[in-house]
Amino acid sequence: MSGRRTGRLAGRPTDRAEDAIAWLLCTLGLFAVLIAVLVGRQLYSCGLDQARYEAASRSPIRATLLEDAVRASVTTDGAPTTVRALANWTGPDGVDRSGAVAVPEDARAGTVVDAWADRDGSIVPRPALASDAIVRGVLLAGLLLATMLALLRLAWTGARAVIATRNSAAWEREWAAVEPEWRRTA
Repeated sequence: MSGRRTGRLAGRPTDRAEDAIAWLLCTLGLFAVLIAVLVGRQLYSCGLDQARYEAASRSPIRATLLEDAVRASVTTDGAPTTVRALANWTGPDGVDRSGAVAVPEDARAGTVVDAWADRDGSIVPRPALASDAIVRGVLLAGLLLATMLALLRLAWTGARAVIATRNSAAWEREWAAVEPEWRRTA
């Protein structure tokens, strides 16, 4: 046996570099999945905590409209963006209050609508749901993972372009050395 290496490890230095870069990028890809999962779990946990806090600090109320709904603004397609009307309600603290609430566009004075109030009786948006936390965690983790994988793909494409350029230059040098010898024997 001559001790000469054969196989992929005996190839050009660029082949070994390409293999090393592929292994590195695959490893980074696995870390990207792990990071995305951990970030998604953290976002879900924070969203769930927020939903629990809002559920504990907000109460559903019934508000009675004191006037017909008024279109506050209109989108370019004519659909209302905000419809508010003056209403009164009893807050969770038992105090009667009044103010503007979001209502359906065709709501008339005297209509009873559902709304949410904080502990002080002020109108607030509905509390977040657990499903909102799930959606937020999954979507943002997916976006993060897609971004990281796109960057890894970009790195792989760049590395392949550099390696191809170096291989092409090496092939040209090798051909320049072999071609005159080949012509003489042909």
